[in-house]
Amino acid sequence: MPSCTTETLQQLGQLAQSQHITVQTHCSESDWEHDYVRERYGHTDSEMLQSFGLLNQHSVLAHATQLTTTDQSIIKTEQAAIAHCPISNAYFGNGILPAHELLNQGIKIGLGSDIAGGYTPSLYANLQQAVTASQIRQDGVDATIAADQRGVANSRISAKQAFYMATVGGATSLGIQAGAIESGLLADFQIVQAPPRFASLTPDEQLEQLLFRHTKHQIKAVYVQGKLVHEKEHNWYE
Repeated sequence: MPSCTTETLQQLGQLAQSQHITVQTHCSESDWEHDYVRERYGHTDSEMLQSFGLLNQHSVLAHATQLTTTDQSIIKTEQAAIAHCPISNAYFGNGILPAHELLNQGIKIGLGSDIAGGYTPSLYANLQQAVTASQIRQDGVDATIAADQRGVANSRISAKQAFYMATVGGATSLGIQAGAIESGLLADFQIVQAPPRFASLTPDEQLEQLLFRHTKHQIKAVYVQGKLVHEKEHNWYE
């Protein structure tokens, strides 16, 4: 929003509404950006995007680390989605997205990288950072403050929630029929080589092993819309 004139934003809103096209923009990305919009318009990013017709079920809002409770209500009402970019946020976000709280409210969240602000496009790395950042938010960072007052309670997301955002959450945010192994959905998936003794683990432990303990070398094959697009023969554990 800071890079657009008011007239441009108005015309973009008209275009988005008339053509029902996807809108992708940054929203309340950082202290500077969030405050700039409030100084310019007297309202927050979410309020202004709504007023310009740029906030609807086809909108994907990157970052959103500075949302107010009113902003959260607006995004939920408009059925917009948030693209959570935890690695980028660590460098530029001036805050940690309250992912657990937003998911509990039923707000759509997908996982992103914002590679211009982060250092890797890997969704594995970003979902790992999403869990780490949520734990930091829960525990707090200033050790001079009493532990029971330092962080934000019930902030931590689970590996399952992070995996959800990287798969179903992302597909839902973009209106794509994908993200899960179900009949009628696009077959986008990877075949990952499991580590030794994998079968002896519980399902939760297996998921955590796949998400946190593997490298790209263990990705044996990649399918996009049911078609094999990448395959390698090397057995990582041999």
